[in-house]
Amino acid sequence: MLFDNVSTWFRAYPRQSVDELEDAYDYIVVGGGTAGCVLANRLSQDASVSVLVIERGGVNNGWISRIPFLSMQFVLGGLSTRIWKSVPQKGMNDRVFELAGGHSLGGASKVNVMLYTRGVPGEYNSWSQGGREGWSYDEIQPYFTRSETDLDQDRANPPSFHGVKGRTKQHFGAILHPVTRIDTQRDEKGGMTANGVYIQSTKANTTRLRLVRARKEVILSAGPIGSPQVLMLSGIGPDEQLKEHGIPIVKNLASVGRHLQDHIGIAVQYRVPLKDSLAKLQLQPWIILKELLLYILFGMGLFLAPFLELSIFVQTRLFDSKSRTVTQTPADEDAALPMNMPDIEVMPIAWSDAATSKSYTRDGGLGFLVIILRPTSTGTVRLASSDPLADPLVDPNYYATEHDRAVLRQGIRFTLRLHEQLVAQGYPAHPYLVPASESDEDIDAFVRAYSQTTYHYSSTCRMAPEVPGSSMGGVVDDRLRVHGVRGLRVADSSVFPRILSTHLAAATVAVAEKCSDMVKEDNASA
Repeated sequence: MLFDNVSTWFRAYPRQSVDELEDAYDYIVVGGGTAGCVLANRLSQDASVSVLVIERGGVNNGWISRIPFLSMQFVLGGLSTRIWKSVPQKGMNDRVFELAGGHSLGGASKVNVMLYTRGVPGEYNSWSQGGREGWSYDEIQPYFTRSETDLDQDRANPPSFHGVKGRTKQHFGAILHPVTRIDTQRDEKGGMTANGVYIQSTKANTTRLRLVRARKEVILSAGPIGSPQVLMLSGIGPDEQLKEHGIPIVKNLASVGRHLQDHIGIAVQYRVPLKDSLAKLQLQPWIILKELLLYILFGMGLFLAPFLELSIFVQTRLFDSKSRTVTQTPADEDAALPMNMPDIEVMPIAWSDAATSKSYTRDGGLGFLVIILRPTSTGTVRLASSDPLADPLVDPNYYATEHDRAVLRQGIRFTLRLHEQLVAQGYPAHPYLVPASESDEDIDAFVRAYSQTTYHYSSTCRMAPEVPGSSMGGVVDDRLRVHGVRGLRVADSSVFPRILSTHLAAATVAVAEKCSDMVKEDNASA
């Protein structure tokens, strides 16, 4: 199945300067990333409405972004990504993590290694069972298929599961400047309504703000770090933070920026023959030219496939004493049950640090990236200042609970069993970067020293009922409307009630698809 890079939906669009903007649009989408592009596409299908997309990054829609093998810019860096530095992580030897995110039209969909995984139905059934009306798997499944184009239509069986006619092309206005805050207005009854957004532009060393009004709605899709920051800069968030930075309080919403979750991973690494490793591209650079020519001329070769092609999803509750999976009952195989959500992912990667080690320049590398999928550690996104161009303070709070430590230990032991099987079958895989032993203490030390983010941030504007004065509630309701502010929604991975036990791109697209329908329905009946 091919899921197209969202940014390719916009090969031609009317890019506009601040001076060219209308005074008002029906819908303003703040953030032209994975979710924002989908929203703008769907809303603009109604020719009677106007849609403005505002993206802080650039276009960056060059040929590199369309080569599958190079779709890993979270790892490589580049114009399509931006970096936030975390606060020192207490659970990780006070290390500071570089948290990358999409920074161009298409957002993270342009740089996420082309990974498209929905997750098991139990993920979304747990949302529904938690009281989120309209979010069971059966109710959200049509929004997955809507955006998919399966080029192997014989394999798309049944077609109700995989879409075959996704990706429509529409045009709308796009402006590449940052939004500083959302403009709100109090009505005669004391309620608050989102009235528009302030856009900052700089020309000839002069900075100015332009207010553009929204006739119907403002939809915030700035991502799980950007969306809570914009809300707080707009006076919507924890009152103590707003007071600290001199921001007038529009709505005291204590959950904004709370409940941040991310998947952390740790690569267990081995030295293997160079011919079996992508390290040959670095150690024998002439191969890059050969493979690139094969791809350009014939559409084949190494560059045709993404950097990561395989994942193993497991439930550690089904491990036996030797960290091997054992199915206990038929119910253990029912993917619709929330209890069967995986909690560990193992991604084999034909690369490791051994490939660039001065001691092993003739070797290739093989890594098993072990990822904890259902962490219980939660962190925060807080304002550093009232300056909209200043990065917020991001604290993922990694590895803070015993649950997370216990699950990741089991995942690492599982990969050690995989290595044992490789060796038993005669494959020469030699330890390069592994725990000193299988004791809890040595595995924990290994994780604290070498773990990394997998860039799956979520839940900072989570979907849940408001609990006044408490951070235990949510930021948006079941229709993604911000509590207490009319005409304002959030649609990106920040609204997930908790992090999914899978990669987030597919679910982010589905949330945006569903949001577009809710926006149309609510405004049709208004």
